[in-house]
Amino acid sequence: MKNNIFVKDISAQILNISTQRADESTTKDIEQFKLEWFSKKEYIEAFTSGSTGIPSKILLNKKYMMNSATMTLSYLNIPANESVLLCMPLKFIGAKMIMVRALVGKLNVIAVTPSSHPLKDLIEAPYFAAMTPAQVASSLEDEKQAATLQKINTLIIGGGPVNLDLFEKIKNFKNNIYSTYGMTETMSHIALKKLTNGFENEYHPFSGVALTKDENDCLVISCKKLGISSLKTKDIVKFNSDGSFLIQGRLDNTINTGGIKIQIEAIEEKLSQIIDFDFNISSIEDPVLGEKIVIIANKRISCDELIKYKEFLPKYWAPKESFYTQVIPKTLSGKPARSQIKNLVKQLKNEKISK
Repeated sequence: MKNNIFVKDISAQILNISTQRADESTTKDIEQFKLEWFSKKEYIEAFTSGSTGIPSKILLNKKYMMNSATMTLSYLNIPANESVLLCMPLKFIGAKMIMVRALVGKLNVIAVTPSSHPLKDLIEAPYFAAMTPAQVASSLEDEKQAATLQKINTLIIGGGPVNLDLFEKIKNFKNNIYSTYGMTETMSHIALKKLTNGFENEYHPFSGVALTKDENDCLVISCKKLGISSLKTKDIVKFNSDGSFLIQGRLDNTINTGGIKIQIEAIEEKLSQIIDFDFNISSIEDPVLGEKIVIIANKRISCDELIKYKEFLPKYWAPKESFYTQVIPKTLSGKPARSQIKNLVKQLKNEKISK
């Protein structure tokens, strides 16, 4: 399959979908997607993730979604007539693109009820699947599901970053597992990073994707096949000479503490090596530092633990205060809801002061 293939008459394709392991709600969502896709409308509705704010509705051109599907199938060499797993809610772009890839690539869809354990009822592994980091991590906790996961020929992990702990668990697997880079506005991913079979540290963009960066070192994306021209992101990027790239964090996740700029994601990735409970890094206003790094967790953190973090982390990175909450705000796709987390930290700080 070549990158420039374009399926002109997608309505002529017939979706072969097995819904035996899907609940009634999922089956209805599939039927609704088919009605929307095969309608005369050129666009399909989707919602942004909401990781840094309120999810917003956008319209995606079906032609560009098909081109995106072709780019992925070509890059991964997915053969026709193989099986693909649908295990995420169809309101998300990742699930919508599974359906489009099935149409374009003539794949057989195995639909299961979306859950943290999408592999638990499968008799055999699908050839191709897309899962979130949380789904992969949960599947690895069960011996049978972990075995099924390792039998998936090609697995892409999207919807959030693959942290160091998860990477260490999968890096020696023999199947092909990739981390994705993309967003709803790009019709899913525009670059992949291999995590197994000679894993890579950097993302490799698809053919036809042109990448630059702006004055803030944030990634700018252009791709005629996807109808994208100079799409500005807030992802801080570092390019390699071969065109691959590293994401170093988000511009809106930069904490300026005492004039030192530090990425929230970098602190979280480092701390995940020694923390086994749910936590996130955020910041609050500080009269001296401007912004003060803090940690919020679903476990109460002692002063001794904060000292341990300071000894473990690079200079200036350590959280100076901790906050406890039973549930840390997440988006519907499981990402940290950064703006909600920051508002919650502010609220908890005010409650501390008022006591």
